[in-house]
Amino acid sequence: QQLIGLDKTNQATKLAEIKQQKLLSDSQIDLLQSMLHADDKTDFATNVQQVSAEIVDNAGNNTLKFSENQQIGIYKIIKPLGEGGMGSVYLAARNDGTFEQKVALKLPHSSFNPQMLQRFENERQILAQLTHNNIAHLLDGGTTENNQPFLVMEYIQGLNIKQYCIKKLPNLQQRIDLIIQTCVAVSFAHQKLVLHRDLKPSNILVTDNGQVKLLDFGIAKLLDDNAENNSENKTATQIMTRNYASPEQIQGKAVGTQSDLFSLAVIAYEIITGFHPFKSDNPHEREQHLVSGTITKITKRVNEKPQFPQLATIPASKIAGDLENILLKALHANLQERYQSVKEFADDLNNFCNNRPVKARKPSFTYTFAKLIQRHKIASMAILLTIATLISSSIYSYQKALEAQEQRKTAEQQNSKKNWHKVKIKKPKR
Repeated sequence: QQLIGLDKTNQATKLAEIKQQKLLSDSQIDLLQSMLHADDKTDFATNVQQVSAEIVDNAGNNTLKFSENQQIGIYKIIKPLGEGGMGSVYLAARNDGTFEQKVALKLPHSSFNPQMLQRFENERQILAQLTHNNIAHLLDGGTTENNQPFLVMEYIQGLNIKQYCIKKLPNLQQRIDLIIQTCVAVSFAHQKLVLHRDLKPSNILVTDNGQVKLLDFGIAKLLDDNAENNSENKTATQIMTRNYASPEQIQGKAVGTQSDLFSLAVIAYEIITGFHPFKSDNPHEREQHLVSGTITKITKRVNEKPQFPQLATIPASKIAGDLENILLKALHANLQERYQSVKEFADDLNNFCNNRPVKARKPSFTYTFAKLIQRHKIASMAILLTIATLISSSIYSYQKALEAQEQRKTAEQQNSKKNWHKVKIKKPKR
């Protein structure tokens, strides 16, 4: 609350002090920074005070961590895996003597208010209906001796999608495949009427064999859930990761499946180009570009320093054209111009990979025919070779015919001359 009345310079100084004194965790500080960069609104200060109070209330959780070998239900803690604004995740092992199994144990901060605890319970209910190969499975759930709820999730050994691409340096086709896998998972959730609302690289893990696993439905929402009130919507808006949020999320408007699509497209743009689609290192300016839909063509950014240079290994020439058109359509600020579903986005990426015409480009006979040639290169080369052979044969035959005709004419002329000399000229009678 003290930060709200400060200018940006003093806010930065105060945040640095908080970070140095470790009054809040890094993730909580990141969340506060995102909130302070939000658009100016009449109710913005109220929203920040409401959410920041929740964060500060949970600052004490830094000293309430579970220790190694501590028992939670039938699971024994092995080590911490990560911490976020809503809770902590631990690597744990089943310890009831039935069978061995490593799991990811997720617990909310113990001092979370009832609203946050309800959101945690909602995540448990949502995950229970999402059984898919590309979504981390919910294995179990329960409460601790202190009535603190916990989730038992499938333990996934892997890197988040951005780290995976930096370490493995996959080619363009492989990067697109990771996005398509993510689209399949998100589309499945949408079919189950679930919006994720916080898609970002850290919520998309990739295993060593290249399989995508979607995580963290902490602020997910049921599409048919009309009971969610305005304060819950505002809180979710502040908790989201603004670098990957859609224009409608930034503006506090109603969100739908196209919002998840937009977030996916931002991730896709980053791992394919090494750039964030919206220029500017200033979060406020970046959000202005995002809401207005201002995106610079990738071919015009070749001289810029990418935000993620380790990812900028794909030549711009391979991205320009159909692939860039697909990304731009998925990132369109106007919902009517954006793909209408995540599946449409994935289908067009598949079209690009298979040299089929993409929906992101206006159709034309020349374009469609060129794609047909690219799609059937061997057959097209065989047909062209056959046509070329026929043309060559025709030209050869025509030339031979002309030569034969010329030879006949020459022979006829020579015969005529010979016959002329043989003609006897009769002398006239006297």
